[in-house]
Amino acid sequence: MNHFKCTGLKSITIFVSILCFLFLSSSTINAQWSELGGSNTSTFNGGILCTATDANGNVFAAGKFVDNNNKEYVAQWNGNHWTEIKNTDTAAFNDWIFCVMPDNSGNLYAGGDFKNKNGKNYIAMLQGNNWGEFGGKNSSTFNGGIYNIAKDAKGNLYAAGYFSNDSGKVYVAKWDGSSWSELGGKNTSTFMYSINSLIVDTNGNVFAGGAFRNSKNTVYVAKWDGASWSELGGNNTSTFTGDIYSMAKDANGNLYVAGGLTNANGNAYVAKWNGKTWVEVGGTNTSTFNSFEINSIATDSKGNLYAGGAFRNGNGNEYVAKWNGKAWSELGGDNTSTFNWGINCITTDANDNLYTGGDFTNGTSPFNGNNFIAAYITNPLPIQLASIIAIQANKSVALNWHTTTELNTANFIIQHSTDGSSFTDIGTVKAIGSGANNYSFTDTHPANGTNFYRLQMVDKNGAVVYSKVVSAELVDVRDEIVVVPNPVKSVATIKGNHIALVQVIDNIGRVVENVSLKDVTNPTLSVGGLPTGVYHLRVQTTDGKVSGATLFVSH
Repeated sequence: MNHFKCTGLKSITIFVSILCFLFLSSSTINAQWSELGGSNTSTFNGGILCTATDANGNVFAAGKFVDNNNKEYVAQWNGNHWTEIKNTDTAAFNDWIFCVMPDNSGNLYAGGDFKNKNGKNYIAMLQGNNWGEFGGKNSSTFNGGIYNIAKDAKGNLYAAGYFSNDSGKVYVAKWDGSSWSELGGKNTSTFMYSINSLIVDTNGNVFAGGAFRNSKNTVYVAKWDGASWSELGGNNTSTFTGDIYSMAKDANGNLYVAGGLTNANGNAYVAKWNGKTWVEVGGTNTSTFNSFEINSIATDSKGNLYAGGAFRNGNGNEYVAKWNGKAWSELGGDNTSTFNWGINCITTDANDNLYTGGDFTNGTSPFNGNNFIAAYITNPLPIQLASIIAIQANKSVALNWHTTTELNTANFIIQHSTDGSSFTDIGTVKAIGSGANNYSFTDTHPANGTNFYRLQMVDKNGAVVYSKVVSAELVDVRDEIVVVPNPVKSVATIKGNHIALVQVIDNIGRVVENVSLKDVTNPTLSVGGLPTGVYHLRVQTTDGKVSGATLFVSH
């Protein structure tokens, strides 16, 4: 399971961006993608190259976006909003951040193209409320970008990327508690080009993949078994035709790689190590990923495999693909993705929720709007909404809802629409967060005509679900009609001329009576079949004019 993913590359030969995400589930418990923080709320002004989650449910993101001081920064989602993890060192984060990694002890690390005052790349570690250089200020000797950070079960820290040793070879560095050293021995590495992905398994084996090649000029996966490096599968056995951008291991120990690998049909594919050889996931030449690159892969605790990159669905949008052990499918449904640019990284959290980020934006095209973290919540929020109603009262609409279960619920965002499909936020109500509760909100500026409402229910980890949509009809009070008697037990008279249509609408927006007339004055309306309650009348005359009134039925 990948609780974090960091990889990247910014060199002459290749550029790989890695991203991560956050999106949400629907009120019908069918998961869907959405923007973490709410639609169109992101302020990220550049591509997202990495993201991570920790055991407490915090989400971290970093990449090319900058703050008001034009400095790259690590952003943290605290359950309600994004905040910048501050840094007072003006030499810190002066370039892109390629990877962010939390460990099990609550530490947070970051690596990238940023440099210290000596011009050396370094790993930053969050120390209290500030970032510091891991290993000591201005102590790093890394002469190239850091694309990967990993930690083993014993607490040893590893780093890799585009930095090289005295022989000009790229290498994996290990921190043994007091200093950095080259894994395998000083100047022993044979890796000619960048290391784009790094994994340490539970047995302490280290796997590296990237742009480096064997003597047959084929890209391969290297394994460190504690004593030496070797090509996984045997010397010069790899057939990978392109660079490796991302690797992942599942709970069963299966190893997957992806990147610029293409099959005989020219489609990118994910490769799996079956213990003896590399095979294409899904079968030889079966991939339909219509691109030459997969930027990121991840697994969850159930053994599902996810992939994202530059490949697109039938609508021309990039999407996240899911392998369930039998077939690939678009996560969220065929041709449902709206990602308007490449996906650079995918990660899963402890609850198997997915997060992704990249160069896609919340604008109408990748050239406007802001980049954002998207989330796909596979496990719905621990909240149950028993009811929600919308009631028109004079010039306002009152929303009332009741929850039967809440657990770690943060707030309710009230959303409004005039067409039932495009919603905007109009208010927020803080959740009690536990138990069963009643809530209300009044829209004091509804539109004339039909108003649609829904709730965006937000968990403290940023995940959301949506309620069903309810509606209320509102007419200008100057056009109110007179109904007598009101309240009414059986038959009411509607005072007015040239009436052509009468509709009775209940308090959840349903039309329960629909009476078509030709041209009637003061028509009567039978309400004997309606339950006691409050209703809205919508009356239309022969000239198309619409008016309304509140009707109280009391048997």
